Amino acid sequence: MQITLEAREILKEILEENEEGFIRVGRLPTGAGCSLKIKLGVTIDEFFDEEDDIRMDVDELPVVVEKNLKESLEEAIVSLGEEGITIHCPGCGK
Repeated sequence: MQITLEAREILKEILEENEEGFIRVGRLPTGAGCSLKIKLGVTIDEFFDEEDDIRMDVDELPVVVEKNLKESLEEAIVSLGEEGITIHCPGCGK
């Protein structure tokens, strides 16, 4: 996983305000019921599940991903786009 310079600067600023937090890269459900969609996203989180999550440093930032997503996210690129922080994941779906 890589984090672009622009995204890294924004994420560092956010983490400075939230000293206990880390960056969570993972599945984000949106909508509900028949309209439920799951996409990859980036959030700031403080909850770490020893059984399901794995911690790592990516470009000197604390990142947590679900263990079952780690391999899929190895080629992911976290960047700053028109819609904010986004993930491009060429290895997902393999």
